[in-house]
Amino acid sequence: MTWEFGGTMSWVRVTLFPDGERTTLELVHEASLPPSMWEQFGPGAAGVGWDLGLRGLGLYIESGVPVDPATAVTFPASPLGAEFIRQAAAGWADAAVKDGAEAGQAHEAAARTAAFYTGKPEAAPGN
Repeated sequence: MTWEFGGTMSWVRVTLFPDGERTTLELVHEASLPPSMWEQFGPGAAGVGWDLGLRGLGLYIESGVPVDPATAVTFPASPLGAEFIRQAAAGWADAAVKDGAEAGQAHEAAARTAAFYTGKPEAAPGN
């Protein structure tokens, strides 16, 4: 699937791997981000959004009940949501470091990403 968002182009490939009573979902997202966005937020810029969406999908699969839109909107600012986002952003920073990014810059970008998603820009270093 290909789509355009905010003037950038993205490609998404989703593959399901059945294994007995379990199925593994693999999502590959490639995006052409402006260099300034990549430098500011790193891979978590889009990655954390996918993590949040997949969390919602997981809740739906577990319960069979759609996530309440009002809850979804307030989740990032809640303590549980902020911690989820912080951990997700840190995971993207760790992946970037494993891919060759400088650790300090990657983790600073992760902090800015978490601040963006939680609506708490004062939490980001350098602000």
